[in-house]
Amino acid sequence: MGKIRINQLEAALGTELSRYGTEVNEEVKKAVRSAAQDCKVDIQRRSPKRTGNYRKGWRTEIVYDGPDGIRVRVFNGTNGQLTHLLENGHAKIGGGRVGGTPHIRPAEQKIERQLLQGLKEALEQ
Repeated sequence: MGKIRINQLEAALGTELSRYGTEVNEEVKKAVRSAAQDCKVDIQRRSPKRTGNYRKGWRTEIVYDGPDGIRVRVFNGTNGQLTHLLENGHAKIGGGRVGGTPHIRPAEQKIERQLLQGLKEALEQ
């Protein structure tokens, strides 16, 4: 921003704020995409492995990518119906219970902290 006249101040400030908003939005989108990928990898690493199909089935999908934000989904594409049962445990047919193997929630909490820290650092620059 160089020298401007007082009657041009509003337009100049609007332009600069718009440019800043666009830059921040792009940084946030980049951080969210990276966090989703990291979350997928972390869940894969923590997932129970019997045959390996459940572990290999984790995917990321960009649900929405617009001018006002981004939404990314991490899901199991091969055995989605097992996620709740393996995470929380379930009852057995003959009685008793099978204990859960927490692998989604710990990864989510870890990535949430990393994303917030990364966004703070990106916005401070």
